[in-house]
Amino acid sequence: MMKWFGRREKTEKKPRSSDHASSDQRPDLRGQIFSTSAEDLRLSPTADHPHVWGALMEFGLPNGVATIVAIADGTVSMYTSTGGGVIGAGAHEKVRAAASAYLATAEQMYSLFKLTEVFPLAREGMVTFYLLAFDGRRIAEASDDELRTGRHALSELYENGQRVITAMRETSTLG
Repeated sequence: MMKWFGRREKTEKKPRSSDHASSDQRPDLRGQIFSTSAEDLRLSPTADHPHVWGALMEFGLPNGVATIVAIADGTVSMYTSTGGGVIGAGAHEKVRAAASAYLATAEQMYSLFKLTEVFPLAREGMVTFYLLAFDGRRIAEASDDELRTGRHALSELYENGQRVITAMRETSTLG
């Protein structure tokens, strides 16, 4: 994961905590997702998604942050703090299916997340997960190493998020 994102344009700026994205993201797509409501997207609780309508997986990398976003309406995107990203990856069936499995896992792990009103960028070596839930925004964090080795309660969510990235690569949406 780190190796792949390392191929992107690098800057000397380190990620910083903020309520939304760093000033490097153009436009502030990360901030927009946190200010969007389920009602804005005409989403409501369903049998499959009684709590969660979207999920983000954010990687703290040496020179920035990469954020994967999946929404219950089929929207799948990736944003980077260096200004790159992919919007509309959910138009590909393979990506949409992987994102659906990721959201199903996020729903199952809902109780592991705590409510939050602030959205700090992931720190280097860490993965921050955000749930866009019908009762508010939720957060959980773990080290990339713990998640990759399966030693963390959120490892399954991490693995399903990795499948979204793989599907994006395989459909050439990531170049």
